[in-house]
Amino acid sequence: MLSACGQTKAPDNDNGLNELSPEELLLEPPAELLEADEFDIPPTVIALADLKGDFELAVFREDAYLDENGRWILDLVVGSFALIPVYAANEQGSSIVGMPLQYQHSQGLAVSAGRDSSGKTITDSQGQALLAFDVSGEPREETIVVTAQQQTLEIVINVLSAEVNSYSALNTLEGVLHWKELIKAEVTHVAGGVQASYPAELAAHHQTEVQLVGFMMPLDATEKQNHFILTSSPPSCFYHIPGGIAGGVEVMAKEPIAVSWEPILLKGILKIYRQNKVGVIYQLLDAEQVDLVLPDPN
Repeated sequence: MLSACGQTKAPDNDNGLNELSPEELLLEPPAELLEADEFDIPPTVIALADLKGDFELAVFREDAYLDENGRWILDLVVGSFALIPVYAANEQGSSIVGMPLQYQHSQGLAVSAGRDSSGKTITDSQGQALLAFDVSGEPREETIVVTAQQQTLEIVINVLSAEVNSYSALNTLEGVLHWKELIKAEVTHVAGGVQASYPAELAAHHQTEVQLVGFMMPLDATEKQNHFILTSSPPSCFYHIPGGIAGGVEVMAKEPIAVSWEPILLKGILKIYRQNKVGVIYQLLDAEQVDLVLPDPN
């Protein structure tokens, strides 16, 4: 071994790191570090009244992409139920709460925002507006145009044949409480959690046995799970539930259910929350997996 500073043998506990002496550990940091300004972290959301400068509109879906003309593109299958979160955000990336939006769509679509199909909506306490519609008819191209003040967002829907996959048939299953009903909840973030209101026909399912069909979002690394999230579409990001809070159901299963990326059918007791500290508005209790037989999408 090469000698350095007269030392010919490395210490027995040499791990490549320089250890501090007890005296050095007691030293105060340099004054310039103690006086340094704190990092300016922008807030996650801001009120419309606090908006300064420019903002932009964007689609928040992992499967949406921009083309060379700056249009958002979504490939959707005939027979599916689509949820498109639209965000307004300032230059620092903070979502804007209370931004009025207007939306128009081509004649082949029937788009609504929650329970409203008037063509007007407003961003919620997360800074998003959720547009929803059934994808039906023949393969084709449709458009949705969203405007806010001077900003315009164009969304192109590539409607694909149902032969692409069988997931679109999930929307036609009988005896199932479908996501198009669950997303009618109006969710607001409040201090200490969320609160929600529901149309009467949805609220009537509270504490009743229902069947739900969707996709498993695992909450740990085990092969079978008693506790997971059921989502309206295949999850592609661990940190975001497709469709927002109303697009996910917390599941408590009687027996562990094998993790799968394929759609699953569950039955259990649906619990609906009007207020919750942990951000969940739906739970499926004593859930059991039911054999899923997909109908012919054609």
